[in-house]
Amino acid sequence: MNSWFLSTVSPWPLLLGVGVVIAGIALLYRAWQKPQRNWSLISLGWVALLLVHWPLGLALGFDRGWAIAAILPGFIALLWIAMTTPWHRWNAPGKQKPARAREPKAVAAEAITLRTRFNQTGQVLGQILVIGILSFAAALGASLALFSVLDTSVANRTIYSALLVMVLWPSLIVWSKTKVSLIKPAIYFIGITLGGLLFTPAFF
Repeated sequence: MNSWFLSTVSPWPLLLGVGVVIAGIALLYRAWQKPQRNWSLISLGWVALLLVHWPLGLALGFDRGWAIAAILPGFIALLWIAMTTPWHRWNAPGKQKPARAREPKAVAAEAITLRTRFNQTGQVLGQILVIGILSFAAALGASLALFSVLDTSVANRTIYSALLVMVLWPSLIVWSKTKVSLIKPAIYFIGITLGGLLFTPAFF
């Protein structure tokens, strides 16, 4: 099934469709940032999200392409909200002590050392690995397990598994971002991924 699906995908219209989706979401996000409603940006953003049905229809076929074109913008927006919201503050309200205000001279004199930059880079890479990649792997593992146990047609199993990924991935992102340390989420994500793969006979 996988080889048939990949053989029916046209790569260039697919890349064009993804670019149009990103452009439409970026225009709507930019319009949202404006203090007043900018109908030009809003109109262009929605036009882009409507026009994406054409390249995705060419890339994936009429039924699959139009279905993905309808779902993809909301999915990307949901992931964006899950990634950018400071969920850890919501997880422990009132437990964090307010930071003391530093003297302006001390703030101006503070220099970013090489070690500080290295630590910041490591934190960003760790978030990309755990919050982004491992959480998606866990959601995919759970969806594969669901795909293998459902007793229905391949089309229905594919739809149900895809819907599970769409709901579970942002949920895992939000949960992992509520934690101060990413070690526990990483362990859970790896365990869910391996469990899902072991539960799926197609891989063995």
